[in-house]
Order: sequence, then structure tokens, then C-alpha cells
Amino acid sequence: PELLSQRFHAAWKARGAFDYSRDAWRRLVVATFRDTGAPDVDELLFEAIFRRFESPGAWRMYSDAVLALEMLSDLGIPILIISNWDQRLRTLLEAMELADGFASITISCEVEAHKPSPEIFARAAESVGLTPREVLHVGDSYDEDYQGALNAGFQARWLSREGGADGERLDSIRELTELIPFDRAPTIALPSRA
Repeated sequence: PELLSQRFHAAWKARGAFDYSRDAWRRLVVATFRDTGAPDVDELLFEAIFRRFESPGAWRMYSDAVLALEMLSDLGIPILIISNWDQRLRTLLEAMELADGFASITISCEVEAHKPSPEIFARAAESVGLTPREVLHVGDSYDEDYQGALNAGFQARWLSREGGADGERLDSIRELTELIPFDRAPTIALPSRA
């Protein structure tokens, strides 16, 4: 498992253009298993892996994310998801009993644009009738989430749990409580990995 985890991270970093399609995921899985001594990835193995990652057991929520979602919900702040992912995300969110907690879910496979493209951000804001400037986007990818949101006209913060030097960086999503002016709270957009 450790070797496959390392190989996955290396394959993810080297992925290049990635459209989050089933074929793109297949190429990533094949690259992960290549030269590990494991058998080649056939359709049966790929299907098992692909299906595994639409089940709640393959994922965990950060405890600070759960608390942040509860706090934002209690304040009546609409929460959006803007995600570079595929059609499995809706099924996964429903299985995790999270789907009803969001005002809008915008998935790259459905809008045929992925972050950092301004198109996916624009579609998310439009889905709830807001201008980009009215939305604060929080994401864990500096380029795709933070820079992508800024380029689309959103307010943005970069969630970097490993730390960093940027003044717009959050160590924990719970730090959102310090950003919310209670007289005029923005809509919050989160990536699916928050």
C-alpha cells in the first residue's frame, strides 16, 4: 500500500492535462501500478478501483471541515461545491449524507470545464444567482483553486494544511470564522476535498 500510495502521488503530479473522465482515471491507475511488480491493470481491476472511490469507505472528512460546514449552515450561509471530478461525486455525497447541505454542486464533468478555468467558477456563481465577487472560494490547490478563483473574479483563500507563506492562506478551514463579517456573510464555495 505504501508503494502504491507513493506511485499514485507521483502519477498525479505527472498527469499533465487531466479531464477527469473515466479514461483519464484509467491512465492514472495504469501509471500508478506500472513497474511495481503487480499484474497489469485489466478492466476488472480498474472497475473495482473506480467503484471503490465512489463509496464513503474510501474517504474521510477532516474534522475541521465537518465543524466548518456545521457553523456555516447554522449561520445560514449558502455553501457551494466546485469540484474537478466526475459523475461519481453526486453518488458519493448522497451516500455520505452531505448532498443536501449544499446550495449548489458544480462538477467539472457536467459543465465540461475544470478549474482553473473561469468557466466552472462562473457556472457555480450563476447557479445560485450571485456575482463572482459575492463568493469566497476556499480550496487546497494553489493554482486550480486559489489562482483560478481570483482569475474568475471570486474572493479566494488557499487551504494549505502543510503551511505556506501566502497571506491568503488558511491552515484549517475553521479559520473561516475569522473571515466572516457577521453583518454581511459571503457565500462560501468549497472544493470536494475540503
